[in-house]
Amino acid sequence: MRTSLAALAVLLAPATLHAQAGGQDRTKLLLDGMRGATPMQCELALQGMNGWWSNGPEPGRDAVAWNVISYAAHREIESGSVGLLSVSLQDPDPCIKRIAARLLGRSQLPAARTRLLEAARDPDPGMRRLGATGLGYMNDKTVTRELVRLLDDKDAGVRAAAAWAIGAIN
Repeated sequence: MRTSLAALAVLLAPATLHAQAGGQDRTKLLLDGMRGATPMQCELALQGMNGWWSNGPEPGRDAVAWNVISYAAHREIESGSVGLLSVSLQDPDPCIKRIAARLLGRSQLPAARTRLLEAARDPDPGMRRLGATGLGYMNDKTVTRELVRLLDDKDAGVRAAAAWAIGAIN
């Protein structure tokens, strides 16, 4: 767990300098800090976003990076971030797409639900997979019908994401 948080803090370090200078939106700061991450770095960051916490930041940690990490691990996504996250679902960087889907789902905001449902109906299987994943993180039983529909998708990755999402909904 500490490794995941440390990896996320290291990845965010360049973006924290900009935040200290101008106070950027935390969603943009997170996405900018994760841009270009390797698949392993992305996976570590996504696991760190699961909210596995110790007793807070250790002495010597970057306070701005910790603030962004804490933001990403909780359901405090500002409603104004839904637009940026929605656009980020189409980013060429695969890590940015995964983070956007996760944050949209975890936000539980109505606009985020609408965007994830649209993604789940997109012609592109990659977008449908992101939509299903985000809906799983939303933990909203009202989307189960859409997820069940995706179990018949022609793409195996979409079917797998839909099955995971149905299992993730309590």
